[in-house]
This record gives sequence, C-alpha cells and structure tokens, in this order.
Amino acid sequence: MDSSNKHISTLLFSSSLLLGGITAALLVFLIPFEGIQNEFNIELPIWLAWVFPSFRFWPLLSLTLLFMFAMSFKESLRLSPLFTRTAVNASFFGFGCAITFVLSSFLAIYWPVIQQTS
Repeated sequence: MDSSNKHISTLLFSSSLLLGGITAALLVFLIPFEGIQNEFNIELPIWLAWVFPSFRFWPLLSLTLLFMFAMSFKESLRLSPLFTRTAVNASFFGFGCAITFVLSSFLAIYWPVIQQTS
C-alpha cells in the first residue's frame, strides 16, 4: 500500500508541475494576444470563446493539485481509499487540462489566420 501511495504523490506532483509550467508559458503568449483580439474585435467560435476569459484562472488548477500533493503526506488521508481514488482522478484531469489548454490556446491564437487562408 505504501508503494501505491508514493506513486499517487508522484502522479499528483507531476500533474501539478506540468499544468503549472504550461499555464505559465501560455500566460506569456495569451495576454498580448488577448489585447490584439480585443483591438481588432475578432469573434471566436463558441468552442474557443472560453480561452481568453478563463486563462487567468488556470493557475488555480495547478495550485489545487499541488495542495492535494501536500495533503497526500498526511497519514490519515494517505490510507483513505476515497482520497486515493480522488487523487488519481484529479491528476489525470490535470494532465487532460494541460493538453486541452495547449491545443485550445494554439487554435484561439491562430484562428483568424486559419480563417483568412481558407
């Protein structure tokens, strides 16, 4: 059981680190492009319209995973099957969010270019 708990802590930490790194890198690019999109009044489709209003809240997901990682060292939580299941699900959700954030940010930035060439 202890080996499984080490893997859960590693999973939570790697998910938090990946999501935090991707979020920090994307914040550098999304802030200027938000101004450009607002200046030229570019409308994004509904499936991409969520990127610019929500990207400032993405670090909260990483901090939540980091908090869960810190809580995974507490003995009473570490042995709980509910916490174990929740931690695994949260870490996979973090990995999925990281992939989604990269793809949707890329599409939101280049959507006007894609529309001009087609």
